Amino acid sequence: MSFRFRAAVPLSACVLALGACGVVTSPSQVAPQDYIEEPAISSAAVTAFGQERVEEAHEELTAFALERAFPEEFLDPQKDTYTHEELAAGVQNYLTKDMADAWSALVVSALAGDTAAQESLRVLQFYHLDDPTSALPPDHSPPSNQQIMDSRIDIERTATGPGVQLVITWKHIATLELVDVAAGAEERYALDVTKTMKFWLTPSTTSSGPRWLITQYDGSYTVDVPEA
Repeated sequence: MSFRFRAAVPLSACVLALGACGVVTSPSQVAPQDYIEEPAISSAAVTAFGQERVEEAHEELTAFALERAFPEEFLDPQKDTYTHEELAAGVQNYLTKDMADAWSALVVSALAGDTAAQESLRVLQFYHLDDPTSALPPDHSPPSNQQIMDSRIDIERTATGPGVQLVITWKHIATLELVDVAAGAEERYALDVTKTMKFWLTPSTTSSGPRWLITQYDGSYTVDVPEA
């Protein structure tokens, strides 16, 4: 059994933030709300799980991503101490048991100073910006928007495990305002963070909690200064 974790570009001076303003489905309505683009669903996915279940999976996963991809409580660049409970609690309910065990072990490695493990955590759930020169603005303003775009839903067959898994890919884009601590609160700057993600999902077998669980994920992120 394999679990995939990958980060393409380390962060050097950026923080991601979570907007909590609701969801829209038209790009013209984006700011300051979140925007989720309708997914492209393959016929194979519909045949395997049914249209309603596939849409349910996408809705659950996007809700998870908007809440946990950039958790507000982890966004202060001045915060440099984290616990296993903090980093594991918000994610594990959305993972299969095997994946939850792997995530817990990854957290242990990250807290022990393993930089690869730290980057792997950030791909799914951002935490800890080691940059004392940056800070959140005094008003702790959220990003101007979060967007989940280019969603594709398909299936993959596995040699072991559940046999058929739902696969969801997308781009998750967030724009963040930060301040330069040395320059003072008036010196604000923005960053665009783009995560390119792939999730493997299987239906939950329990009657409570999420109806779909993540069996593994793969991803990368890039950080850019928005064009004026």
